[in-house]
Amino acid sequence: WNTVAEIGTSKSAVSTLFEAVAGSLKQAGRFVLDQDNPSAFDAGDFKFSSVSERDGRTYETAFEECEFDEETHVLKAREVVKITENGREIETLRSEFSYRWWTKAELADLCEKAGFSRVEFYDETFANLRESSERIVMVATR
Repeated sequence: WNTVAEIGTSKSAVSTLFEAVAGSLKQAGRFVLDQDNPSAFDAGDFKFSSVSERDGRTYETAFEECEFDEETHVLKAREVVKITENGREIETLRSEFSYRWWTKAELADLCEKAGFSRVEFYDETFANLRESSERIVMVATR
């Protein structure tokens, strides 16, 4: 789930990754990638929050201070996790991260350059990918 978007914010990094994957697969082996579809949402207005409870504690997670670069498709944001117990805040954790939202065309190009023989794209239900699909599921065959 968005792993390549998290670890590969540059074309050279993802190109190296795709080449390594292609080189490690047997003939007709498959590489499956799943990420959010950048054409389905406004990455510059990316919002996320969640609340979960575990062991008597409440964990509230939210992204704040999001900044999206339209040219590079890189989203930089801060994740804040507030931990409360019995209604009292006991800890707040902050971390910064970057995502690089890869388009279908960019992924196809990277696969071709890495030596994959075929690339197919689907949505989150494995139907044909549409512009409005929430997720991109890519299946690249060596």
